[in-house]
Amino acid sequence: VGVDDGVPMTAGPFGLPVTVAGVTMNTGVADADGIEWYLEAVDGWDGPAVRLPVDDRAFADGAFIADGYYGARSLTVKGTALSPTPQAGLVVARTTLARVTNLLRADGTVQVLENPDKQVTVRLAGPPRMVDDPPVVRFEVPLIAADPRKFAVAVSSSSVGLASTSGGMSFNATPNFTFGTVGTGGQLVLTNAGTVDTPCRYTIAGPVDNPAIQHIGLSLTLTFGISLLTGDLLVVDTRDRTVVLNGTASRRGTLAAGSQWFDLQPGANTVRFLAPSYVAAATLTADFRSAWL
Repeated sequence: VGVDDGVPMTAGPFGLPVTVAGVTMNTGVADADGIEWYLEAVDGWDGPAVRLPVDDRAFADGAFIADGYYGARSLTVKGTALSPTPQAGLVVARTTLARVTNLLRADGTVQVLENPDKQVTVRLAGPPRMVDDPPVVRFEVPLIAADPRKFAVAVSSSSVGLASTSGGMSFNATPNFTFGTVGTGGQLVLTNAGTVDTPCRYTIAGPVDNPAIQHIGLSLTLTFGISLLTGDLLVVDTRDRTVVLNGTASRRGTLAAGSQWFDLQPGANTVRFLAPSYVAAATLTADFRSAWL
């Protein structure tokens, strides 16, 4: 791609198509305003910050190292906006950048079209820097992702009904619940194709009494002391640890004693949908994104 004065433009070292808050770059195709966007780097995409507690050993060589944690992911998006009409076009490019990076009170996303396509949710971390260098505007935008994980752009979704067998399985909770024995139904195999644990959003559709969601491999169960009617939807978000009925009413208080939250581990996860009594119309839907660092 080039312009009349012979200045060449390429996709830059980063190379891959990237979408920043709705503006797609490195495609070689102009947007609706005639601006072509090229990305040179996404600093911080390779890995997040780390927090590793290290304390020197007293009166001895070496140190004590405790378990570490990943910090927020800092990103700097660097690129150029090319306009065929430098005077008016560069003003438009600056206006677009200011609009899409207005992320102090609302989240945006950075999507990188690698294989598989991944994204992070970001806020603005500092003032964007724009420098006119006709026929382009060179820009740097500092961003921060509170969750350091990169999530798949595509959402994985699966649904299942209750197992049709009954009798014999007890769950130690208050109040006590007794569930049916394991049948061939009632199970989902949810595959996290990433490298780190990822949260999941479960939707339980009634009618069903005292439903439960169990991770078989981890032997962890979420049980809810609630009766759902036909048309009721109970949404359980393991990331925010919320339980919401019909989109508005918190029902976290229905979480039974002994319940334990769990995420989906890398690889295949078998999740079971349980209830004391079989109801053919009850369903469990799981929605999640695979996750990487």
